[in-house]
Amino acid sequence: NYLPVTATTTITVTQAAQAIAFGPLPDRTFGDAGFTVQLPPGPSGNPVRYRAAGPCLARGENGGAISLTGAGRCTLTAYEPGDFNYLGAFAGPVSFTIARARPTISWRSPAPITRGTALGSRQLNAQASFQGRPVRGRFTYTPPAGTKFAAGPRQTVSVTFTPADGADYTGATATTTIAVNKAPTRTRLAASANPGTRRHAVTLTATVTSSAAGAGTPGSGTVTFTDGGTNLGHAPVSAGGVATLSASFSTTGAHAIAAHYSGNGSFSGSTAVVLSEKIT
Repeated sequence: NYLPVTATTTITVTQAAQAIAFGPLPDRTFGDAGFTVQLPPGPSGNPVRYRAAGPCLARGENGGAISLTGAGRCTLTAYEPGDFNYLGAFAGPVSFTIARARPTISWRSPAPITRGTALGSRQLNAQASFQGRPVRGRFTYTPPAGTKFAAGPRQTVSVTFTPADGADYTGATATTTIAVNKAPTRTRLAASANPGTRRHAVTLTATVTSSAAGAGTPGSGTVTFTDGGTNLGHAPVSAGGVATLSASFSTTGAHAIAAHYSGNGSFSGSTAVVLSEKIT
């Protein structure tokens, strides 16, 4: 009753989706070595391309080489092109933080100085670097240049470094010590009368000074006066560096008078040239 018939129709086959995805990325610090991000490609098998935004760079396909160029927030995206059967695929954005780097302070312990020496460039000469490269910035010393320390084996100096590039580097601090030697002194001896008279008082005066520039005058300590090794007495050193002693002699002739300054916390001791005191 019926004859065979044929018919034709059209079926549209759309491209299939493919997916790529980043895993979590840990935070890093400026100066860290670069790293590689490698996302498994989708079924198209096309190379995955990477892009970076922020203080970072991305290079390469099917294994993005990420390098850090500064501190801040780095954001990565990835794209895998499609083909006849698959759509293109995007991944990201995904971000991680790049922390600021901390410079290294290099500061050798300065050579010993003498009391009265003002701190200067020979002592205050710290340097800042990072991974072997100098880092520019400002150094603030405590105490500052021009300071004169009291004598002591370990006087402390500290420095605070403020980088010029505060976006990529943190500040840094360091401390060192300086040995401050006592200032040398010289003692001069004089008598109020020479020759003197037997059993009459003679005033012996010892004047203590320092040859170290800027050290000032020894204003404390004791001077011991002797006559040929016999102790005549002790006298304190005044703020002006002078000590006096009244002495009388029971025998005539020449007396070898000596004066020895004991020194103090900031000045070393010294002995005067022997004074020949004639008593008649």
